[in-house]
Amino acid sequence: MVSSRHLKLGYENKCLIGYSLYFVLALVNYIMTPKEKANELGNKFYQGSVFDYDKEGHLEEIKRAKERTKICVQEILDTIQGSTSNETWEFWNDTMKEIYLL
Repeated sequence: MVSSRHLKLGYENKCLIGYSLYFVLALVNYIMTPKEKANELGNKFYQGSVFDYDKEGHLEEIKRAKERTKICVQEILDTIQGSTSNETWEFWNDTMKEIYLL
């Protein structure tokens, strides 16, 4: 599991992120599958272009993007814990499982 201490954000930023995420969480799980969401987030956290890296650099950036994605989804899980439906919790928990399979 990825700890939230790895995410270098101030308290205010974390609250803003959590507050914003809370409003969109209910919509997300009706739009995408957990696998699709894991892929979408992984692509968003990939920095640069595939043309910016050689093969080894590309593989390393994929690993870094995967770690960033884990941090993001763990923050979402921490934010919604106990304050949302089981369906939403299961969606994000399944999304975290899919990230490990990427």
